[in-house]
Amino acid sequence: MTTEPTVPTQTGTLADLRSAVETLTYLQATHANLPAPYVTLVNSGGAVDVQTNSPDFFEQWRVALQIPPADVELHVYAGGVWLQCQVAVRGVTVELSGHGLPITPEQACAVQDPAGVLPVAPIAVYPIAATAGGAE
Repeated sequence: MTTEPTVPTQTGTLADLRSAVETLTYLQATHANLPAPYVTLVNSGGAVDVQTNSPDFFEQWRVALQIPPADVELHVYAGGVWLQCQVAVRGVTVELSGHGLPITPEQACAVQDPAGVLPVAPIAVYPIAATAGGAE
């Protein structure tokens, strides 16, 4: 057993990001009026990770990308909650996440009534994918 820290090995080249860059360029050209997100290009598979900092911005992106509400997951961890979904755009996976939700992990995990409304707060619109104890 070693006590040396393990450093992940970078693989691939800048050329491997071509499809992700082209997809991001396409999104910018076709949806230029959407709120500016935090974007990460992922070299393994050439994916585009789009992160928004408000539920409103997330919803604008979700609608523009034509992602059905039923495909959105609500992730819960000890420090908070976020929304996540994905869609293929021009053959490239676009991961969309929304942060800054105005609910606590406890509210997110509350039992929902048949109308899909959390007790006292009409917030729950998305299916819940709770993860106990840690970030995903």
